[in-house]
Amino acid sequence: MYLVAKADIPAGMEILVNINNDNEGDDNDDDDDDDEDKDLPHLSSSDFRNADQSLDKIHSFFQKHREDIVKIYGKKKINELYSYMINDVIRRSDPSYQLFPKTVEDLQSAVEMGSFRTKYPEITKDLQWLKDNGQWLDGI
Repeated sequence: MYLVAKADIPAGMEILVNINNDNEGDDNDDDDDDDEDKDLPHLSSSDFRNADQSLDKIHSFFQKHREDIVKIYGKKKINELYSYMINDVIRRSDPSYQLFPKTVEDLQSAVEMGSFRTKYPEITKDLQWLKDNGQWLDGI
């Protein structure tokens, strides 16, 4: 058995393997996992990819137009505009709305980390944790 990463894996990220017999892939919605977000819709890997693309576009928009918006409307309008984009535009059409930061101030770090690591920050472990708890899987 061997694993092939479909995307870059940042240092410190846990690698979890779902071994199933039906070969449904990573978007299998028939999981019986105990989801901590039971009130939220199930998110597939494509939802996270779509959220990352939208985050990049929104971040680019604010980088490009931030000064003009502040100059014309004031700093408060930046947060109002961001809130409108997330709550009134994206939320109505996309279950990945829950992956977006609550404020425009957190947008930069969400873009840098990606939507998955932003939603589940506990999955990234520091080097000391890996030294204390990590195991090589060479013998499998």
